[in-house]
Amino acid sequence: MTSTPTVPAVLLPSLHAGGCPFDPPPAYTEAAATTCVARAYLPDGESCWLVTGYTEVRTVLSDRRFSSDVSHPGLPMLPPGRRELLAANPSFLRLDDPEHSRLRRMITGDFLVKRVEAMRPGVQQIVDDMLERMTAGRTEADLVADFALPVPSLVICLLLGVPYEDRERFQALGQTLLSNTRPLEEVAAAQEGLQEYLRGLAARKREQPQDDILSRLAAREDLSLREVAATGVLLLVAGHESTANMIALSTALLLEQPEQIARLADSCCATYPSSTADCPGWRWRMSSWVASRSRLERA
Repeated sequence: MTSTPTVPAVLLPSLHAGGCPFDPPPAYTEAAATTCVARAYLPDGESCWLVTGYTEVRTVLSDRRFSSDVSHPGLPMLPPGRRELLAANPSFLRLDDPEHSRLRRMITGDFLVKRVEAMRPGVQQIVDDMLERMTAGRTEADLVADFALPVPSLVICLLLGVPYEDRERFQALGQTLLSNTRPLEEVAAAQEGLQEYLRGLAARKREQPQDDILSRLAAREDLSLREVAATGVLLLVAGHESTANMIALSTALLLEQPEQIARLADSCCATYPSSTADCPGWRWRMSSWVASRSRLERA
């Protein structure tokens, strides 16, 4: 006879107790190592389940007995108060089928392998230009400000059809929108600011369409400008924030493994003689955003 390991209830979000701030909090690691499903509690005292097992996560995300509908009062939310904000302008991530599939299908074509491969030369040019600016005549640089943020911002701007000169505005609003520590009023203002900006941009593209995602969405008669803006917010924020963080975090991990740095230097020194792999004096600044998904079991 076997027994199920007992795991202390996890408080969400859990905090780091020293150690590397980019590693998962110890409570998460312990729960994942001990069991696939652990009892957890939200800041408002409501209970939920923390699912960490690969098979179990796939089940929760794909089984229609679970819901992502943000308007449902029982859906776990972090932090408190976000439900009303998300319910006001939900993206397809916060909707169930058939509405989820209807909206998601409208952008699927823009992310097919063939279309993404066609973007490779342009993206490579962006990367090359940023590396050149970052290393020319310099001995140190800020990885996030000089590379990790501008590269994905430029790419997502090209993809969506957002003017790159507006990047500081949407980056600042996006960071506030994703923050778990900013006051709810600031988060609400950031969400409305992004929505208003993208609704206006979509309205202009409805009159003067171009070859970009927002133009194609704005041209659809079955989408309101509010729905176009909600999808735009999702792609704009997720398209640059998560990529920028992963570039920085991957570099931080790489710098802790000298043998991997040597391999990287050997493989790319012909292309980039001043590769950052050969510049141990460069300073790096990292920021982290860990995404999570909440689902509700239907009654």
